[in-house]
Amino acid sequence: PRRSVLNLSSGPLPPDSTMPGLRAAALAFLAFLAVLPLAPVAQTVIVSPNSESEGGFGTAVSSLGDQNFDGVRDVLVGAPGETVEGMTSAGRVYVVSGADQTVLLTLTSPDPEEDGRFGFAVDSAGDLNDDNIPDVLVGAPGETPSSSDGAGRAYAFSGADGSVLLTLTSVQNAVNGAFGADIAKLSDRDNDDVNDIIVGAPLEPDPVFPASTEAGAYHVFSGATGSRIEVGTIGTEGARVGTAVGGADFNGDGLVDYAAGAPGAEDGVGVVLRTGSTSLP
Repeated sequence: PRRSVLNLSSGPLPPDSTMPGLRAAALAFLAFLAVLPLAPVAQTVIVSPNSESEGGFGTAVSSLGDQNFDGVRDVLVGAPGETVEGMTSAGRVYVVSGADQTVLLTLTSPDPEEDGRFGFAVDSAGDLNDDNIPDVLVGAPGETPSSSDGAGRAYAFSGADGSVLLTLTSVQNAVNGAFGADIAKLSDRDNDDVNDIIVGAPLEPDPVFPASTEAGAYHVFSGATGSRIEVGTIGTEGARVGTAVGGADFNGDGLVDYAAGAPGAEDGVGVVLRTGSTSLP
């Protein structure tokens, strides 16, 4: 789950005259945490069936939903550094049983390549093909579509049999653009009753002003057809929009909104929000 974080380093707490007792309450809570005994937590370690020293198993993880109908949610694990067919860092993704940690499905790229980094980002797609089995989203930011080194790809796979449902690429197809560095499911943005997809490309230049390097962008696609719905950025060099992406109804209006991290933006921008109440282009 995505978490909101209170930034206590952004400035002093308000004076007690404005919010009585806030400091005292905060200090008491922190003191309570300091003396709270740490209870043992049951943990299960999942290990790659193709373990290697630089395999990166666990670089990305996500809850998938119940893929095998045993009443327990299953887990997606990305291993973008694993070697596939002799190609280092081609990458794999595993669907792992949440009940007993057996591997239910192993995915590799339809176009595996050295340093393709397939599995750098993963998420559940929901049910894209209406077979009542959750499908899988995978980012491969190092792959090379159309001879553009490191432009990146993203994929949607059937959770039932691992077949490719969608192959997504950037409209810019920029060299080293890292399209697929993050990927997430969106609720239905285009009103066709199928979940949609948002993909981050944090190293792409600005699509209008290409000299603005690493401005980054987010790309929204139809989950039904893979057609492009929207591309967005803030046009600031080095902002790296799309480093992280996600979606939800943030403002409670019943429409899907989405967010894209921009950790390199100036003036503390940090996150770009796009609300569903804004009409599509």
